[in-house]
Amino acid sequence: MSNKDTVDRKDYRCWVIGDQEFVKKAIASDKMKRMQLSAYISKGLTVKKIAKSTARQMCLKEKELFKRGRNNNRSTMRKIVAALSHRRFGIPVIEIARYYRIGGSSVSRMLDEGEKYINDSVDLMPF
Repeated sequence: MSNKDTVDRKDYRCWVIGDQEFVKKAIASDKMKRMQLSAYISKGLTVKKIAKSTARQMCLKEKELFKRGRNNNRSTMRKIVAALSHRRFGIPVIEIARYYRIGGSSVSRMLDEGEKYINDSVDLMPF
């Protein structure tokens, strides 16, 4: 006798292993992430829109984002856009990487520094 058909493997609640409290927290966290993801989609937010708004506030052109540089206004703006996109609006790192035409690991490194700039400044985004 097999248990093969007793569990629906497509049901995400079957993927979490742990005690009841841990499972509830994991499922609640997953629901929040899914709602956040759908929130940015429903608002029509894209990395490009965030980049345009940030560039306008920093008195730079959006095209400047694609010019690489170190420790200048362009690199600061790239970091801020990445942090706003991912940390504030939940846009996946891979989408940000596609926009910048770089790898996901590069975007991941940008996130912490961008977050520092955001925390040091006043409200950057009108969203």
